[in-house]
Amino acid sequence: VTDGILLNRVTTSQMNSITGMVEDEIVFNTEVDNLFRYDGSNWVALTTGTGILGVSDTSGSPTFYSSYNAAITAATAGDTITQFGNITDNSDTTITINKAVNINLNGYTYHNSSTGTSDAINVTITGVQVKIVNGNIKRSGGVYNSSLNRAVSVAPNSNTDFSGTTISNENGMVLGGTGTNIKVFNGIFVGTGTATFSVNSDANFIGSIFETTGINRFTGILYNVKSSSTTTNKLEGANSEARFCEFRVSSASGESGLLINLGKAFYCECFTAATGSGFGALAIGGA
Repeated sequence: VTDGILLNRVTTSQMNSITGMVEDEIVFNTEVDNLFRYDGSNWVALTTGTGILGVSDTSGSPTFYSSYNAAITAATAGDTITQFGNITDNSDTTITINKAVNINLNGYTYHNSSTGTSDAINVTITGVQVKIVNGNIKRSGGVYNSSLNRAVSVAPNSNTDFSGTTISNENGMVLGGTGTNIKVFNGIFVGTGTATFSVNSDANFIGSIFETTGINRFTGILYNVKSSSTTTNKLEGANSEARFCEFRVSSASGESGLLINLGKAFYCECFTAATGSGFGALAIGGA
């Protein structure tokens, strides 16, 4: 492609003095650097703001922002924030989802590359489901910590759907969250590096997939979950249950495919490649 369309370029005064307009006529306003459409009565800006994060109002007109936290602050409950390009943020800032908004990653990646202590995303809103869908969330640059530098952290009583989203951390936990009534639906969680725990969560998981190098520790209800680690998978908590799940350890230096310290497992498949003595596909009790 070597050329494009050059629309009529006008000032605000020139735009307002145009006569004989027809509905859906479009001009480019050079004073505000924006496209305007004639709706039959008025000139209406097609977009507002700058950035690659769009929040649409009830009429469908988007306002654009340069950061997620700014977009979340401006959004109202039920709005969707749509990402229109890859974002790499090294500013040690956590995206805090503290209201009932949804995020459509739109096939793109949000990458927190800070060497600081921030989580990439922290879901704190409770009582309603939020969706973070259709893209990638990546955390890199930090050092392992059980309560910092996580790709995603979720609060008690939160409910998050990660359909179509891959969450990864190069040297830390992919997901952390302690407390009651945490719900996580779907999502692919990938943990690499030297994390002791890749997952350390009280969440109830449905349909999620875990591919990690550290320990995956679950203390909630798991349904149709696939969890693979090079270390081990642990089910802990007196009320914990796993149903129709698959647990695997893929490394000869790993441990049991599933270690149940407390809880119950029904209709699950367990496998380990561990060659060390005392490590079976399924182990009951122990450290």
